[in-house]
Amino acid sequence: MSLKQSLNSVEALYRKLERESYRAYHERDKIHKADHFYNFCITAQAMRDYFFERKGLIQNNVQQPYHRIWIQNEFLVAVSDIANTAKHFTLRDRKTKKEKKVKTKKVRVKKSKFVDVYVNKNSEISLLEVEVPDCIVTIENGTSYDMYSFTNEVLSYWYSFLRNNGVQIRKQPLRRLIGERT
Repeated sequence: MSLKQSLNSVEALYRKLERESYRAYHERDKIHKADHFYNFCITAQAMRDYFFERKGLIQNNVQQPYHRIWIQNEFLVAVSDIANTAKHFTLRDRKTKKEKKVKTKKVRVKKSKFVDVYVNKNSEISLLEVEVPDCIVTIENGTSYDMYSFTNEVLSYWYSFLRNNGVQIRKQPLRRLIGERT
């Protein structure tokens, strides 16, 4: 059961995932960017539970084949590491209580170059190179991804996975991603 009426389905949670990605990417403050990125990862991690509920896969034994697939995806492993370390601060083995090593090597905020595009009242386009905060995720094999690439991989995975499992996702309009009132 969902406590929030607007997040009452896996489709609604996927659309929230898109909004978190948009917010994180467009944020200019490094602390807020990191906050939005953590929110993205926590939401992406919750997609598993929402999918299981949608499909009525409540028992652990019927969930295991999905978990085996998901631990093979380096982006979902990183999402899990990021979300769980945010939630628990330190990950510990359930039996021994010893600190558990995460597979994701690191997440850091650094400055990246982007191009701002401006259009004036005469429809003339101006381009301005800017440096703004970006989150860089280094996964287990040492490959680093900028936040846009990382979140895009996660969104693409869940979109395809849901579609292949009979869940259709409606695209939301840009004004909803931006947060403009309708």
